[in-house]
Amino acid sequence: MDSKIKILIGVLVVGTLLVVGWWIWKSEESTPQNGTLSDEELLNYAKSPFDKGKMMGKDFILGYHNGIPVRVSFPCSDICPDNTIRIIRYNVSLSECESVGGEIKSIYVPVGIGRMSKAFCFPKIIVENNIYEFVSNVVIFTDKAEYEKGEEIKVTVINNFDKPIYYHGWSKSWNECGGSSFKLGKKIKEEEFDFFEIGLAECLKPIVGLGAHTKITYSLDPKGLEEIPSRRLDEGTYKWEFAFGFEKDLKSTQKVYSNEFAIKENENILQTKENYKIINQSDGIQIQILSEVLPEKFREFKINGWMGSNEGITIMPLSNGIIVHSQSCCQGNYQIFPYFIYITNPDKKLSDYIPIPPNIQKCNMQTNERELIKKPDLDLLEEGENYKVYSYKSTYSLNCATASTLDGKIIIWYEKDKDFLISWGKESGITGSPTVIHEYFDQL
Repeated sequence: MDSKIKILIGVLVVGTLLVVGWWIWKSEESTPQNGTLSDEELLNYAKSPFDKGKMMGKDFILGYHNGIPVRVSFPCSDICPDNTIRIIRYNVSLSECESVGGEIKSIYVPVGIGRMSKAFCFPKIIVENNIYEFVSNVVIFTDKAEYEKGEEIKVTVINNFDKPIYYHGWSKSWNECGGSSFKLGKKIKEEEFDFFEIGLAECLKPIVGLGAHTKITYSLDPKGLEEIPSRRLDEGTYKWEFAFGFEKDLKSTQKVYSNEFAIKENENILQTKENYKIINQSDGIQIQILSEVLPEKFREFKINGWMGSNEGITIMPLSNGIIVHSQSCCQGNYQIFPYFIYITNPDKKLSDYIPIPPNIQKCNMQTNERELIKKPDLDLLEEGENYKVYSYKSTYSLNCATASTLDGKIIIWYEKDKDFLISWGKESGITGSPTVIHEYFDQL
């Protein structure tokens, strides 16, 4: 063979090897570029080869596909690097997956000396092109990774099997049956959880079914568990255990576990008592009533601070309750003074909790004569099985110059062998004269 041809062939071979080597190197050593990924680019990357030894243990953001960050990791376990796999998925929680256009699917990942199925949020282009051998299983996850203490927890179960599954139904309260397929576990040390059932009653929840390729979401209100120390959800790390079977008799079951999630104290909580909670907010104070009797609309109250801030608010402790009041508005000829009174086992007449002190006099603006202010009538607004709501209103003048109004409501209810009362409202229209609510509070 002519020497020039040999040289040319040699150059072509070397060049080809360099190009191929460069292409493989680029596919193997991809690092976060934070660029935009098209369907084609993402698919090409997913189909490209990679060096298990060089990529083992790496984890990075490859780029953004449809505006969603794509995370790539290379886990390995037991025989490494031979067991290294590449996982390409959206960098979002399972609860967010549907909203970003992804699909929740499970694959086997290396763990310990074996492997286990784990769910991820995969881009649809990955699923549609069968990049992975997806595993049929049941997935359970929470709507958030972190909750404030007392915040509602939502749990979703997805059945990815081609047939229905069966389980004992959901318990949402401590006074329900304890025989549920759902158990909540609190982490007591690394990789060890203490699991317990929400319900305390010694009975089984009815068996229910979940169809193939369907999902269901349950919710838990931790505030309803506060009175039972063994069920109270304090600060910590938790996860759910879910047991299910393929036959209605549930003689044979298997378990799956949710993501871990944290419960933390709200740093803005000023006071937490058995029956109420006071939370500091940017524009005032929120009072949450921990009651199972009152309708939801009567469990939260807001006292605004000065001109949209949380300044100028006074919290007065009583032997059997609290008073919260402030001046929320305004300078000049018009002012607003909101108030909130909470009493356990009230021992006075209802009218005594209308913030008008006894023996205070008002001025008749027509005759300038003074007379005692009478307590306004209470009108029944709403009545439930164990509660009543009244309204009251009074207009008066203390300085014979301007009229002011006291406008509010009183709620009474019975719960946990105790009587409770709330009186809340506002005094408005006052100029520079003394206010009836402040004279009332000063006498307490």
